[in-house]
Amino acid sequence: MNQTNSHPQIQKAKEFISKLKELAGHSPEKIAFSVKAQDESVMFNPTQPMRLRSSYKLVIALAYAQKVADDSNFASEEVPIAEVDACDPGYYDGGAKEAWKSTLPEGAKYVASADIARGMLQQSCNACTQYMLNAVGVDRVNRILDELRIESTRFSEQYDELRFPLRGTSTDMVTLINHIAELKPSSAKQALDDVVLPFRVCSVGHGDAQGFGKDGSGTMLSTDESFMHDYNFVWHVNHDGNPISVAFFSNDIDSDTREYLAERFASFACEISCNPELRAELQNISSQQLDRRQWTDTLGARTGRHL
Repeated sequence: MNQTNSHPQIQKAKEFISKLKELAGHSPEKIAFSVKAQDESVMFNPTQPMRLRSSYKLVIALAYAQKVADDSNFASEEVPIAEVDACDPGYYDGGAKEAWKSTLPEGAKYVASADIARGMLQQSCNACTQYMLNAVGVDRVNRILDELRIESTRFSEQYDELRFPLRGTSTDMVTLINHIAELKPSSAKQALDDVVLPFRVCSVGHGDAQGFGKDGSGTMLSTDESFMHDYNFVWHVNHDGNPISVAFFSNDIDSDTREYLAERFASFACEISCNPELRAELQNISSQQLDRRQWTDTLGARTGRHL
């Protein structure tokens, strides 16, 4: 094995993929992913509805960007922080609201709309999310889904991902993040770029044995729902001038699996975004599932029963 392939980042990425293969073998309903890299697509359970959790906040973020494009003052408009607090759904958020407040000036009583949008996306604060949903309007948010022909669950006036989880597919989410990457007008794109979480990738697979190789940057939405046994991520990067979009969902996984994936995820994200050889390994998971389905469909037809 050469030095590059033995690099810890490559090994962690491969270990992540091995765990996905294991899940696909005994619990395929628990994972789904879609990767679009230029004309290349890699998918597993691309049409299976999954709990989207905080990744769906990107739709509200798009509505926010549209509103800023319509009214350039909206991003800087300040409201009392107490109004955001009043939108708290009242269930445990993993400390997201306090994490958001720690980013604000000490003793601040007012907060700008842009800072609320950042709290929604960067700290995944549900109080910020509910406030922003109220501010942009649920009709505008659902209109985006209609325009993009996304079949995921529509929003109601109450955002409650614990008691009423929104569901959709990894294909839906890749469609959404591709739209974000090409967002027009430029004022809307700038508004969104100002509030999303930046994502930088460095690929060992494209570099020499002495260090990291080519890199790219883009946007990422992390929705690590450890206390809910879901581990979901959506991201888009431009690597060496090539756009790559990924949506990864795992629902109802045990805590040990979640910790295993979490410890290896950053390496996986970088390599899948830059390394076509790793994407080929990921494609094998989908191919094996297809082979298994063809086999069970054939056996079912012969025996008159479905497996």
